[in-house]
Amino acid sequence: MRAERQAQPAAQTTLTTEKEHLLAVLAEELGEVQKHCHKAIRFGLDDRDPTIEDSLPERELITLEMHDVYAALEMLNERGLVRMSTSRTAIDAKKMKVLKFMEYARRAGALAEAEWADPT
Repeated sequence: MRAERQAQPAAQTTLTTEKEHLLAVLAEELGEVQKHCHKAIRFGLDDRDPTIEDSLPERELITLEMHDVYAALEMLNERGLVRMSTSRTAIDAKKMKVLKFMEYARRAGALAEAEWADPT
């Protein structure tokens, strides 16, 4: 969500490979998702950056950054560097594991009750 950078000559002589570059892009985009998640935790999902006029709420910024994550993953996948999968079985298994540990945290007194209606 920044202005385009102008290419500058590298100050170093070491060149990165396309694989390293794409992995760095993926890591950077994941960091952006983390940043907006932490801001949402601190200030709320509907919070907007008060220093930026017409800024988007954190919930939308998370979604936009996830699009960037998917793009980086897709580029890695297209080059055979990762295997991108949308296995419903794997996704459902992870959701069950998260719910299991949420219940554990709730019993331990570390998690408040849900703030929204359970869709299940």
